[in-house]
Amino acid sequence: MGAYEPLYFHIPEGTLLNPGPDAAVANAPHIGRLVVNSVHSVFARLLYASGECDQCSASHGGSGCTVAFSGPNQWGAVSSDLMGFKQNPEGAGARTDLDGVDAYGFFWANQGRAPDVEDFESRYTFLHLSQKYRIDSCGFGRRRGGSGTYTAWMNYHVPEINALTLGNSSRIPVGGGLFGGYAANVAGNLLLRETSALGGDRRERVTRKARVPTKWVRPRDLESLLRDRNFARHCELRPAQNPPVVLERGDVIVGMNTGGHGYGDVLERSPEDVLQDFQSDLISARTVADIYCVVVDPRTGQVDSAATEARRHQERAKRLKRGVSFSEFEEAWSRKRPPDSALRYFGRWPDGAPLGAVRRG
Repeated sequence: MGAYEPLYFHIPEGTLLNPGPDAAVANAPHIGRLVVNSVHSVFARLLYASGECDQCSASHGGSGCTVAFSGPNQWGAVSSDLMGFKQNPEGAGARTDLDGVDAYGFFWANQGRAPDVEDFESRYTFLHLSQKYRIDSCGFGRRRGGSGTYTAWMNYHVPEINALTLGNSSRIPVGGGLFGGYAANVAGNLLLRETSALGGDRRERVTRKARVPTKWVRPRDLESLLRDRNFARHCELRPAQNPPVVLERGDVIVGMNTGGHGYGDVLERSPEDVLQDFQSDLISARTVADIYCVVVDPRTGQVDSAATEARRHQERAKRLKRGVSFSEFEEAWSRKRPPDSALRYFGRWPDGAPLGAVRRG
């Protein structure tokens, strides 16, 4: 039993973590991930309170999006696979004294496979157009969480292939930061249709042998892909979970995962570290200015220390002005209630007591 020996778990039957035999449990790994992040956050606070501060860290991001596909490959064989390895390189949580590890893995499967890009491309129809850190995916704080990643795949060899995406928490982060740290960003996917990467019109791309991509430019961030109508005529930002679609030759699908959660107050982060994060394409200019309140001299590209100190002083004053006592916050927060559509599987509000088993449709 080890670390679990002193713990006792009471989970009522018929709830999400102890479902009945008729419940749908196909997405159990993602449900389990919610538990992992929740338990991590609880134990981090216990460690901090016990004096073991150096063992305390925020949790990993816990959400991402990957692609499953089926159809012919370039060798004429029927192929099908789940690119689950895409979910592993998410960011690790920030610690008391260090930033989280960027593209940390393997969390979802510590003995899972991680094929080389060349090996994957030799087996299946997809080309890896880009694989890099995702800007602003990490949780901000005095210590930031590790950066998450994104990968862009293009159907290259065959006229059509079926693909679906799966993942979790593309609207609400799993867990959150510690002691004022921000939660990591959520993750979904992009679907780009009728792209110009292979040239020619749609009929030519689908019916003829693929050309080598000539017009793909690795974007600095995903927002630039959404804005670039010269690259894709149709671009859709979607949640993590989606039914199958047909990808024609030249269509691109971009899977994302999230970073780790942050630790501590963002206004206590070193301005030089903030600038380094920006120069490393880990955070955006907006985050530098609006979240960390760091002022960069446009002439030198260096931190303006005096202006930064003044800007942070102003932000602290605004915090004091809009702040309320905990009792006032708790009273106002307790009156809030999510819409009924969000409580479909929650149970009784606000305690979550089961109202009935969730059964297969």
